[in-house]
Order: sequence, then C-alpha cells, then structure tokens
Amino acid sequence: MTTAIEIAKQCGIAYYLTPENTCEMHGTDRQIESFADAIRAAEREACAKVCEALELVFECQSAQPGYWPDQISHKCAITIRERSNAGGEAPARLFA
Repeated sequence: MTTAIEIAKQCGIAYYLTPENTCEMHGTDRQIESFADAIRAAEREACAKVCEALELVFECQSAQPGYWPDQISHKCAITIRERSNAGGEAPARLFA
C-alpha cells in the first residue's frame, strides 16, 4: 500500500474491499481533515529533507564544483516537482 493509504488508515478512515472487488475508503469530515493535515505534514517533511541535503551541498563547496546557489535552488525546485509528479513516492535526488 502507498504511504497515503497508510496515513489515511492512521487517521481512522475505513479502507475495505467491496463485493465488486474494488477498494473504497470512507471517513467523517474530521477524519478527512486530519488526513489532509497529515499529508501536508508529510510533504513538508519531505521538502525539509531536500533542504537539509542542500545545506550539506552549501557546507561542502567541493560537492558540486561550478554550481552557484541559484542553480542549486533550481535543482531543488525540480526535485520537489518530480516528487509531486511521481505521487510523492520518488526518492529525492538533487543531481543526476
């Protein structure tokens, strides 16, 4: 199961297999709001980890010779967008 489904279950949202062999989820408004908050927190944490990786790059100037801070920031933005396009499951990578 994906991380999002696991978070939904932790928020009390019911997840079950229907007689038609499809998976469904049901929750109260409060559970759905809790789930949305948890997803936002998880994404912020993922972004923070990308920023922490950037901090290491800035501390170690020789890690990527020739890169200026704005180029590194651009790479960071691309990395975060790639995570979004992959459903948040893609590993963070700054340099190809």
